[in-house]
This record gives sequence, C-alpha cells and structure tokens, in this order.
Amino acid sequence: MNRLDRIPETIYLFKAAHRLLLAAERVRRLDCLAWSGDGSMPQSSIDRLWTEWASEQLPHLPGLQTILSQGRSNDASLSTSTISEPKDLCRSVALIHLRTFIDAINFPHLHESLLGRQVTEEDRIGLSMLSEAAQTMVQSIVDRVRFEQATERATQQAIYDFAYGLTHEINNPLANIAARAQQLLAQATSAADQKSLATIVDQSMRAHEMLAEMMRAVKPKHWNPTIVLLADCLQSLLTRFRSAFQARQIEFEVEGDFEGIAISTESSEFRDAIGSLLQNALDACSPSDSVVLSAQAWGDSVDLSVKDTGCGMSQQAVENAFSLYFSGREHGRGLGISLANVRRVVDAMRGEISLTSGEGIGTQVRIRVPVASMPPSKRGKRIRIES
Repeated sequence: MNRLDRIPETIYLFKAAHRLLLAAERVRRLDCLAWSGDGSMPQSSIDRLWTEWASEQLPHLPGLQTILSQGRSNDASLSTSTISEPKDLCRSVALIHLRTFIDAINFPHLHESLLGRQVTEEDRIGLSMLSEAAQTMVQSIVDRVRFEQATERATQQAIYDFAYGLTHEINNPLANIAARAQQLLAQATSAADQKSLATIVDQSMRAHEMLAEMMRAVKPKHWNPTIVLLADCLQSLLTRFRSAFQARQIEFEVEGDFEGIAISTESSEFRDAIGSLLQNALDACSPSDSVVLSAQAWGDSVDLSVKDTGCGMSQQAVENAFSLYFSGREHGRGLGISLANVRRVVDAMRGEISLTSGEGIGTQVRIRVPVASMPPSKRGKRIRIES
C-alpha cells in the first residue's frame, strides 16, 4: 500500500471504481430516479447519473471523452462485456457509453490513450477494478429494466383480466342505455329533450370507447398493416370532429396536402390514434381556442401534427405523457391510456413521435411515419380533405 500511496493517479482509479459502484447501487435502489410507467428506463435520470460520474473522471482519465465519442460498434459480438441484455432493453446513452468504456478497458492497447500516460502494473489493477465496477453498473441497469418489464407485464395481465370482465359487464347496460335513448330521441319533439337524449347517447358511446381503449392498451391485437391512403383513412374521423369542435366553439383547421399520400398501417388503429390526439386537444381547449391538424410530406416520410392553443401541460405531465396509466388531468378526467396507445401505433409503423407543451401556451404532438407505395387500384383515386 505504501507503493500505491506514491502514485495518486493510480489511487484515483480505485476511487473512481468506488464511485461507480455507488452509482450502480443508486440505480438498483431507485435512489433519486423516477421510473416511467411503461417499464422503460428513465433516460434523463440514468444519463444524468452517468454524465456526473464521467465528468468527475475527465481530469484523471483524459482519453475518456475521445473513447466515448467514438461510440460502440453495432456488432454485439465485438463487445468484451459479459452482461446478457434483453433484446428489447432501452438503449440509453449511459448504457452505450458504459459498454464502450468496458471495451476500452478490456483492450490493453487502449490503456495509454485512456490514461494519457504510461501504464504501470498498479494502473492495470485499478483499471481491472474499474471494469468490474462498470460491469456492475450495467448489470444494475439491466436487472432494473428486467424487473420493471416483468412488473409491467404482470400489471398489464391483471388489468386485462379486470378490463375484460368490466367490458363485458358494463357494455351490455351501456348498449341498452344507448338503444333506449336513441328510441326516445327519435320520438322527442322538444329541443331540450332532444339535446338531453343526444347527450346520453354520446356519453354512452364515449364510455364504450374508453373501455375499448383500455383493452387495446393492455392487450393490443396482432399488427396486420395494409397500404391505405392517408386522406381515405382520416376522412370520416375529421367529419366527426368538425362537428365536435364547432359545438364547443373551437376553431378547427386542416392544413397541408393529404392527397396522394399512402401509408402502411392498421387503418382503424391509426384512425383511433389520430382521434385520440384530436380528442385530447378538444378536452384541453376552451371557446375561442384553436386546433390545427397539418400534414407535410418529406420524401420517404410524412409529418402529421396536432397543435392546440389550450391550457397546455405541466413539466411533469410532458415528461410522463407517453407513460401508460399516467394522466396529466385531475382525477376522474382521464385513464392515462390514449397517448400510450398513440405511441404504440407509431412505433408499430416504425415512426417517431414527439410532444411539446407548456402551461398556458398549448400543446403540439408531431408524428413522422414512412410513406408507402400507393396500391395500383388507388393511384387514380383522389379524396379531398377540406380545410
């Protein structure tokens, strides 16, 4: 130990390994981490924890930044790490950097680049401990994700069982209520009675849709896409929502060119996803607010956007917007399912989705999905979506 005392740079390798082990313990114990509701790692928390550790090491590991910036090979067979990761594990920046860091340590010819000096035997002992600490950090992340995913699967199965029974038991009386209300509506003569009965029918259907939405979230059907025209897919949906926005005195506009754009999707699922975005915008707006649905083609993809000038979302709601069961509204006004379903549909289409919002400034959700070759039978078809 006296020899090590004379080499402060080597001592710092042991300190760095100790700090990394403490970070791994924080991941394992969820200390200061906010885990997302969909079972995936909270990117910002893990990445922030890793970034703090890496920043502390730069004065003592001058080659660290260069090695990390090179990234890790996409070929997993080239990695020297012994951790087996689940295929669907979320790849955070921290995890990619950790794997790159482990590879750098386990290749001796990179040691001098990492340390910025000649490597001693004591350095190699310290680097070996640092490699083990990094492996422990990776294992903590992997174990945590596996636990969260297992918990999420069990939760989804429990909710599915509950929702299945609930749907069966509630849909029957809902159907009777809607049917009787429609009968009475056909016979009603006063405007007040017609309005009340129409509300009963609408709310009954809305309750049915919420139950169906819950079922789709916990037990999505097999994805079997077909090529459809975007305008054809959305036409009936927009007709329905124009009436809803008009009834609430909310301005609704459709911008861009929807004609001639084909996408590969489950048309009903995609229509429900866009419907969820429009419904969220409707719920967030007051009279005199506005909602804009826009589309713009970019080569091999198309961007869809739903933008409103409504109440907006808090920072916490924005961070958890796509988490299953999280609702940014007050209790009793949302199931926390719609945006998770939207993301599921976009992911199935190999697309991207983002959300920007702020309290008092409205919300915008952007979706980018690939375009598809238009079926020959529909190439001459033109469906105009009115703005």
